[in-house]
Amino acid sequence: MPKILIIDDRKDNLLSVKAIINNYEPDYEVLVAQNGPKGIEMAVSERPETILLDIHMPEMDGFEVCRRLRTNKETQQIPIIFLTAVKTNPADKIKGLEIGGDAYLTKPIDSAELMAQVKVMLRIKRAEDENLHQFERIVSSSSDMLALLDMKFRYITVNKTYADAFNMTPDQLIGKTPEDMFGKEYFETTTIPYAERAMRGEEVRFENEIDFPATGKQEMEINFLPYYDKYGKISGFMVNGRNISERKQAEKKLMQSEQYLESIYHNTGAGIFVIKVNGIGKYVYEGINKVHEKMFGFKNEDYVGKSPKDLEKAFGKESVEYIYKIYDECVETKHEHESEFEVPMPDGSRQWWLSKIIPLIDQNNDVYKLIGSAINITERIRVEKSLQLSEERFMLAMKASNDGLFDWNLETNEIYYSPGWKKMLGYEDHEL
Repeated sequence: MPKILIIDDRKDNLLSVKAIINNYEPDYEVLVAQNGPKGIEMAVSERPETILLDIHMPEMDGFEVCRRLRTNKETQQIPIIFLTAVKTNPADKIKGLEIGGDAYLTKPIDSAELMAQVKVMLRIKRAEDENLHQFERIVSSSSDMLALLDMKFRYITVNKTYADAFNMTPDQLIGKTPEDMFGKEYFETTTIPYAERAMRGEEVRFENEIDFPATGKQEMEINFLPYYDKYGKISGFMVNGRNISERKQAEKKLMQSEQYLESIYHNTGAGIFVIKVNGIGKYVYEGINKVHEKMFGFKNEDYVGKSPKDLEKAFGKESVEYIYKIYDECVETKHEHESEFEVPMPDGSRQWWLSKIIPLIDQNNDVYKLIGSAINITERIRVEKSLQLSEERFMLAMKASNDGLFDWNLETNEIYYSPGWKKMLGYEDHEL
């Protein structure tokens, strides 16, 4: 059964308005209060669905009564219809709406208009109660900071996470505004612009650093969303604040790590190349470092998106076939591969390279990338071949000499005796 509270200092007004309501809706319970403080007390204790409030009263006028009702969580959502005299100043009407009034009725009151307004307020109250109950169930279990505010920027409900950030309880926040919590500057430069966009039906997302009393400065991801009542009308806005400080720190460390790796990537002495693997025999270069560019005379953009086959003209068919062979082996075995091979260079020379390929394996145990390095070992090969040739010549000279010669390797403690030496000492070849 709907409950209506009338607050008016004049007893005749109370009786006449009550009679109108009882005449139209006998089942409605009509309560009366003859002054502001008593009206507030009854509003808290009786929880009426609608309040009819006279503006001009002694002790406490209707504006002050409305303000106090709107700052109390228990009465904040009760619709208020102001009762005003015929010659009420338009500025007073504006003031009443700004502090939380929902409608005006002019005295003398028209019975039909009164009942129409009351029924509208009752529908609004029922819809808001249903929506608010549903919203509170949702927000109570969320770890995000969640708050619901009305069109006048007053907190209707907040969850514990939101209140904890200010070292307050949810009840203590009800009726306050973001200006009370964040200060005038933040309220005017951030809250109002984003909230107005939300109350026009837009969903707004932004990131900001906020200094909370309980936790200090935190990086926040904030969403302002329009809040619709049961009839699809925007009746306020919802704020969802998510603490992303840890994510920001992780992103910062990742960026530093990436910069560090990039520095290594470009400044190492080896040529580095990265290959995307799309299956056996399906390889696409994703990039090369600056050292690789200098080694082979090609730019990164010459490689990106190309397959080894696309580079056949530059490096020759034989080299490309060998490249496919070692890539395939690395993907099939899922083991790194190291090899030395000679490559014809674009300038016409032939150079030796030490190449190492490392497979990267995903959670499905498939190779999805190959990381390769290449070091020019042409000079080392040349020196080794020269040394080998010198050693072969030396051995031939020793074998051909009739003198007794021997070669003692001090590192290995091995001694080689020439045939002449063995013969001089009377030994056969197999004996020494």
